Amino acid sequence: MTQDNVSPRDIARSLPSILRRFPAIARGYYYYAVRNDNKDLTLGTLVERNARKHGQRAAVLYEDRSITWRELDEWANRIAGFLKAEGLGKGDAVAVFLENRPELLAVVAGAAKIGVACAMLNTSQKGKVLAHSINLISPKMIVVGEELVDSFEGVKADIRTSH
Repeated sequence: MTQDNVSPRDIARSLPSILRRFPAIARGYYYYAVRNDNKDLTLGTLVERNARKHGQRAAVLYEDRSITWRELDEWANRIAGFLKAEGLGKGDAVAVFLENRPELLAVVAGAAKIGVACAMLNTSQKGKVLAHSINLISPKMIVVGEELVDSFEGVKADIRTSH
């Protein structure tokens, strides 16, 4: 049986290791809290910043595709514009039912640009479990990848959105 409690002796034993790493911890805090001029750091703002600084560098390498920071930012801006045109804004939620691919990053970055939260759905869910997961979120919109349309169609009638 393992013991989950940490004794004062255990803490004292690990203190030298923690103290050796203290300069790095303090430096990390300094860069985060003091030097970080953008406190509202989201994936959207990160993509924008990197598009300005490193526009032609590759942001995403996926299979045979290469997407630059500028291309990713422009893509995310188009998605943000679409979501906004559909009436979504700060504080709203969308459910994202996409496999792990560049489109997922673009959707999340675009949503973040206008303050929309993304709830990532487990792509292996189907039927009642999938419907339950979506209904827990009560999203204003559901983004479904073409590879998952069949799974989504099977539960579409049981979904409640807040839009």
